[in-house]
Amino acid sequence: MVSMTQSVKRFLFFAIIIISIVLLPTTTQTAFAKTDENPPVINNITIDKTSVTIGDTITITADITDESEIPFTYAYICFMRPNKSTKNYFFSKQEDGLYKTTITIDDSFINGDYYAWNVSVDDKYGNGTSSFDYKYIKFTVTGAISDENPPVINNITIDKTSVTIGDTITITADITDESEIPFTYAYICFMRPNKSTKNYFFSKQEDGLYKTTITIDDSFINGDYYAWNVSVNDKYGNRTSSFDYKYIKFTIHCQTHTWNTEYTVDKEATCTEAGSESIHCSVCGIKDESTVRSIPAIDHEWNVPTYTWSSDYTSVTAMRTCKHDSSHKETETITSSAEVTKAATYTAKGQTTYTAEFTNPVFTKQTKVVSNIDKLAKKANTLTAKGKTVTVKYTKVKKKAQTITKAKAFTISKAKGTVTFKKTSGNKKITITKDGKITVKKGLKKGTYKLKVKVTAAGTTVYKPLTKQVTLTIKIK
Repeated sequence: MVSMTQSVKRFLFFAIIIISIVLLPTTTQTAFAKTDENPPVINNITIDKTSVTIGDTITITADITDESEIPFTYAYICFMRPNKSTKNYFFSKQEDGLYKTTITIDDSFINGDYYAWNVSVDDKYGNGTSSFDYKYIKFTVTGAISDENPPVINNITIDKTSVTIGDTITITADITDESEIPFTYAYICFMRPNKSTKNYFFSKQEDGLYKTTITIDDSFINGDYYAWNVSVNDKYGNRTSSFDYKYIKFTIHCQTHTWNTEYTVDKEATCTEAGSESIHCSVCGIKDESTVRSIPAIDHEWNVPTYTWSSDYTSVTAMRTCKHDSSHKETETITSSAEVTKAATYTAKGQTTYTAEFTNPVFTKQTKVVSNIDKLAKKANTLTAKGKTVTVKYTKVKKKAQTITKAKAFTISKAKGTVTFKKTSGNKKITITKDGKITVKKGLKKGTYKLKVKVTAAGTTVYKPLTKQVTLTIKIK
């Protein structure tokens, strides 16, 4: 029993050793896998010719290095053509370690300048370099065709608009181009009922037109299909793409219809036009033409009329719109009559009443009262004013202040409105009140004193205010 146990232990021991030896290389390999995370480096690019014609060749040489030192997944130079289209030319590695590409100038080239738009390199590990710094790599083509104009789509037609499984549709396009050579591609893209798209490519026919045939098989679904886009590209990279052909459409319906029992409205009735309704297939939606029936037009339901006066009130426009459709409207513009209904005064504007009566009985008589007559212009004030010369005895002024009445100091006549007085200059010891009373203060020395006084007549409802300046002379002696 012991002997057997020892034999099992020896067997397990050697088995573990053997398994470890077998697994060791794998473990070692994994530990030292390649870890290149650096992109390739474009050191230099040269071109051997910069001026060429049909039949010439151009060689472009690139010095590109990479940490992994293995062939690149791709390396190319992209040239911008004179018509703004682009084309890629791929490099291949040479024995000297450099990368080269050769461009043969054939009849697909047009006259003009070509320059390097972009240079891209990607190594085996997905590290990529892309540079736009090589626009000095360029060449000029002469002696070739100068076609820089895109193809012209003159017309497109479709021979069927309602089809089912097994039918074919032919779409014909009249497309012309300056170069008169076959296009690189020409296709029509259809939008399907499920919003996916599919392209159908045209081929040129003997009559010069372009055609494509669509066979309706079981890959199609029921519903409406319409032309989302039409694109044409000529040999020289000139391209036309148009979204103006959505009227090119067709509908796929089922072979055996299942008709609904309820009517579907195909066209809503409006205030002015009858609508229609019919029975439709519950599967494909096609209508049974034999079931089409009319829906009577609905009556107008009018909103309350609105009235808009012109800025000078000489006319007014009445309008009412339908609640169902605001584009349905009735209008009438009338010239108004004018009458002065309140005369202007010196204090208030006068009023004019404008009146408009419409011929359409749905519009009511309109009046507008406007205060647009100016107030009467006030008359000029007839105030006359003059300052007098007044003598005051010094012996009295020496003892106490003396007063001078308005009548003694001024001559005032024909004033319209309350008269007020205001001193504007003169000795400080001589004052004047608003109502014209003058006070000569005690102690004023002997002498002659002149005062400038503003005399104002406030005016009335009829007369304007007026101010006059007079000179008052007071002698102390």
